[in-house]
Amino acid sequence: MDYSQVPEPKRLRDQVVVYLKERIASGELHGLVPSERDLAGRMDVSRLTVRAALKRLEEEGVIEVRGRRRVTLPAGTGSRLPSGRCTELVVLSSEPLEEVYHSHVLIMDMLREKLARHGFRMHVDVSPQYGMTRTGKVLAEKVRRHPDACWLLVRIPPEGQKWFAMQGLRAVVMGTPDPGLDIVSLDTDYDASCFHAASVLAARGKRSIALIRRIANLIGDEYSEAGMRRACDKANVDAVVHKLSGDSTSVIEWLKTTRAEGRMPDGIIANDPAIFLSVFSFCYNYRIRIPEEMGIICRTDDLLLDAVRPSVARYRMNDSVLLNRLWRILLPILRDQVYEKVPHFLMPDFVPGASSGTPKF
Repeated sequence: MDYSQVPEPKRLRDQVVVYLKERIASGELHGLVPSERDLAGRMDVSRLTVRAALKRLEEEGVIEVRGRRRVTLPAGTGSRLPSGRCTELVVLSSEPLEEVYHSHVLIMDMLREKLARHGFRMHVDVSPQYGMTRTGKVLAEKVRRHPDACWLLVRIPPEGQKWFAMQGLRAVVMGTPDPGLDIVSLDTDYDASCFHAASVLAARGKRSIALIRRIANLIGDEYSEAGMRRACDKANVDAVVHKLSGDSTSVIEWLKTTRAEGRMPDGIIANDPAIFLSVFSFCYNYRIRIPEEMGIICRTDDLLLDAVRPSVARYRMNDSVLLNRLWRILLPILRDQVYEKVPHFLMPDFVPGASSGTPKF
């Protein structure tokens, strides 16, 4: 093997990782990998650099370490193609599906029926470990147990999504992946929905609009912020983003502070129902009238919101539309047909509610 043609690194360890992955993907490197000393000498780097790179590959599940000196590839990882005809759909989720979105359980039941009618099995695997970083080794073991599967990834972090993309596996992300990641995905169009929400609040006379979201920094949350800011710029109103560092009730302390300082927003887009209810509770306790003094819109939906008065303005995904779009995405992958690895977005339905305010004419 010629190790002389190595691209210039941004970081030496990362350069070694990328180079070895390329050799593995091409099939040039398979079976036993040369020793640390051999790799270090041929690539003109230190053994510590090689060791760090091999450790990273092990964490990602690309290689296995056996003994102290030799590194071998797990069976089948020399190929970037699935092992054979797809026979099942495996749903991987880092959280219980009913906690991700209340209708996901129903959707998965309907999806299971569709799969069965077309001759495919379905397996759901929920574990918090899928939401952790550096899960490549865990994912590699899961793939070995389901070699002919298509993978539906729910609340899997970007590192896990990237692992599936780099392995060339059949996979669909239920959510928004990192931009540029070579994987197909389906998610709510948070950019469009938050643009619409901010526009509704501005049309109802709100002059300072806040998006309250969690600090998780999910890609969908970034899109939500972008859409809200565009609408505020267009309407010439103030845009505020508050990221929660604690649970949803911590928003109450933030509202207390902004109210005491005279800068409390009069329009709020709540990232989820728990945040909405915390804002609603604050307004009730401090006798802030909704929607006259405060307009609130919830970015997502929950059955609990049906009991709130005044009625809650929110966005609700049509389950049938979501299922049908997901099925149209999955079917060609399950049948090993050509498909385009692009993101797909669905605009949820806006459910008008009195909480958003009265239109200004």
